[in-house]
Amino acid sequence: SDAAAELGPQDVVLALDVDFDNGLSAEGVSWCVGQSSNLSGRLVLASIQKLARPEMLARLVAEQFDYAIVDEVHHAEAPTWRRVIDRLNAGFLLGLTATPERADGRDVATIFDDVIACDIGIADGIREGALVPFAYHGLKDDTDYRQIPWRNGRFDETALEQALIDSPRMERLW
Repeated sequence: SDAAAELGPQDVVLALDVDFDNGLSAEGVSWCVGQSSNLSGRLVLASIQKLARPEMLARLVAEQFDYAIVDEVHHAEAPTWRRVIDRLNAGFLLGLTATPERADGRDVATIFDDVIACDIGIADGIREGALVPFAYHGLKDDTDYRQIPWRNGRFDETALEQALIDSPRMERLW
């Protein structure tokens, strides 16, 4: 679906009365992302960005979820994330992250009463097959961001995209 394509790195999965043993058909899935605002499915797939909107926060308070699974939970101390998490009415809240250490020193485990179900390092995860090996390659970015217009607290999207597409770094990347 178009909604599925819009889910990204800051996703939330909210589960209502899901019987995982009997599987779940597509008819039981609803989306709260992009243009969709459906919280009525047996399985709800949502983005933090969508849930953080005032009208969605008001709706979220009225919902009862059996399970709430929050991915990328290392972002949970950010105000937008806290507004959503604080309004989740869930029987069980599970936070997932591969990077629990935050640069600002805040401890996201406190959101979950310091209960850590599994703590596995990257090397152990790769060794156990839960994570794939990776390699980082630095890429010099010589884009002159001063030349890109700044509007409403962010770069002009069209000008930014054009500057990045035409940048010499793209030649080095490909």
